[in-house]
Amino acid sequence: MLYKRRAASIVWRARGVKVDAINHLKAARSAFTRALKFDPGNVFALKSSARLARALGDPDAALADLAAVVALDPTNAEAYMMRATIQLPTASRSLLQQRLQNW
Repeated sequence: MLYKRRAASIVWRARGVKVDAINHLKAARSAFTRALKFDPGNVFALKSSARLARALGDPDAALADLAAVVALDPTNAEAYMMRATIQLPTASRSLLQQRLQNW
């Protein structure tokens, strides 16, 4: 049974890569999500899903995927960098708004 789940995850992950290569972002994210149903610990699929979620305008979903990556692999520098690029604009905006209010 584990073999079949792993095989299904690999198939959906490959489909996600293929569809992402031709810029069908929603379909690619859907394929990576399907891969994760069979193998929730698939770091590649999680990072790909996060990148696509961000590109599709869903930063909260991207951050959730990246949190899962960090939980699985706390030394994954790419996940931390991706998370920072999502959070930094929001943090900068909040800081700017505070400074403008105090000005």
